[in-house]
Amino acid sequence: MNYCFFFFFFQAEDGIRDAQESRGLGDVYKRQCKDSIAQEYLMDCVIQVFPDQMHIATLETFLNTCTQLQPQVNVKSILVNLMDRLANYAQSCVEQAAGGFVCEIKAFNVFTQYIAKVIQQQSSLELKDILELQVSLVNFALQAYPERRAYVDHVLKFCGQFIDKKLKNEPLPDDCASLVERLLTTPLRAYKSILEVLELQHYSVLLAALELEERTTVAVHVVRNMTKNQTPIVDGVQFERLLELMRPLLEVQDQDGSLVDEELEEFEEQQHMVARMVHLVSCEDVDMQFQLLLLLRKHLGMAGPKRICFTMPSLVMAALRHAIKVRFMERSTPQAERNFQISAKKILEFVHQILEKALKPTYPELAFKFYMSAAQSSNVCGHRKIAYEFLSQGYQIYEREIADSQTQIDAITMMVGTVQACRGLTEEEYDAFSTKTTLYASKLLQKADQTRMLALCSKLFWSPDTSATGLNLLQLSQEISIRQGKRAVEALRRGVKVASECEANFENVPLYVELLNVYLHHFGVHNDQIEVKWINALISLLQDNVAALQQADPEAPSIAHYARTRQYIQQMMAEDARYSDIDLNP
Repeated sequence: MNYCFFFFFFQAEDGIRDAQESRGLGDVYKRQCKDSIAQEYLMDCVIQVFPDQMHIATLETFLNTCTQLQPQVNVKSILVNLMDRLANYAQSCVEQAAGGFVCEIKAFNVFTQYIAKVIQQQSSLELKDILELQVSLVNFALQAYPERRAYVDHVLKFCGQFIDKKLKNEPLPDDCASLVERLLTTPLRAYKSILEVLELQHYSVLLAALELEERTTVAVHVVRNMTKNQTPIVDGVQFERLLELMRPLLEVQDQDGSLVDEELEEFEEQQHMVARMVHLVSCEDVDMQFQLLLLLRKHLGMAGPKRICFTMPSLVMAALRHAIKVRFMERSTPQAERNFQISAKKILEFVHQILEKALKPTYPELAFKFYMSAAQSSNVCGHRKIAYEFLSQGYQIYEREIADSQTQIDAITMMVGTVQACRGLTEEEYDAFSTKTTLYASKLLQKADQTRMLALCSKLFWSPDTSATGLNLLQLSQEISIRQGKRAVEALRRGVKVASECEANFENVPLYVELLNVYLHHFGVHNDQIEVKWINALISLLQDNVAALQQADPEAPSIAHYARTRQYIQQMMAEDARYSDIDLNP
């Protein structure tokens, strides 16, 4: 073969535009020798050396030649290289803002036609070879014709039918499964919205041909596409299809209990992705939104205990957010003008069901946190009885299930914040929860923890106004105003007494400083039961103890904390005459 003539032919200016020269290319191909190695080398040279525009102009001629090569030539590799080359060209056209891929012929149809001829002619092609061709064809279709989803669906349909005909329900070989996985993940990387993938009618059919491991990989790509592009799901049919694609991530699997190290880390990351996906379920129609949440509950409920601790919390928070939205609509829309059926009360009952049946039996500590969150949301919605029920359930969990000291401290802290915010309760209900919380604080194992939690609980008894806190989101009337200054003082004095018993290693110094700050807080919010003499007594206690601590450990954090507290008192003396009775130098 005279390769010099071949190269000279294609370097002619405007040669790629002339139809006669395209026919001339056919003449060049006809002059090839019959050696299979030479033929394959020549075709590869054409693909690699000459411009993309030439390949487009001479596409049919080139592909027709491929069908006439020696049987020993690896035509599959030639076609794959050409499709990949043109796919890269199409992508570069988009990236360079060149107006996109322009082709006078229907390149996808041409490729499809000639690939079918090659498959028919070369009976030696294995399933793996045919799938490799289809992977490149899908990639080309996505880059050159991104708006033509029918092209991608055509390839998926062909592959599904061909696999079914070839294997007859036998499992896919590993190398073929890997290629089918690529067929399914390539659209996920190309499309900017998961909704485009959901419109591919034959996607799920081909997915069913894979084993669990490969289906899980595809499911991960599905969720990653959705979370990366922040695609909202607003339609029930679409959501059903999406959850079907995600099934391997949503259902309990045999190997869940035996995961270790890297496998466990990968599993947790997958479940975190599912949890993030939940927050993308967002529909303006509040009735439809609730139906989507019900659908989620159905699928997440099949996930098994190892998975629900990651995914159910997202569903609970999404439901609570929806309840507040619906409650706002209920309050702002007259009954006769409402175009929705769902109520905030029904959504809160849905949350209660999730906590009671899904989280509480296996993850009581996690359920406790969400009982507290649900109580706050119920209070915001103005449903006092439901808020009371959530609080009661949370307190029961504390008494029966929470034994670890640090977890108890975290729980009491959350109780204080939650109860303090629940102003829709009656005074009797509020007092019952406040008293219980203070009792829990006094029974902590470590005296230092008792002191700190008692100081925190004192705020439950004097908090007359929450209008400036942003807690009253729907501007509901607050049933109670907390002005039990005497009980706040009792909690603080009990804290001081417990702190006085912590003498080892100056442990009482940071406790006294913290108590002093809480006393100052109450004094600042005008708790009429706080007397200056108790503040002065604490300062007197601290003077001697801090002096001794400075000698033992000059760098102790409580020394600096006390110094900042004194600076605050001095600042307030200049602003508020009430502070002038505080004696900083007893």
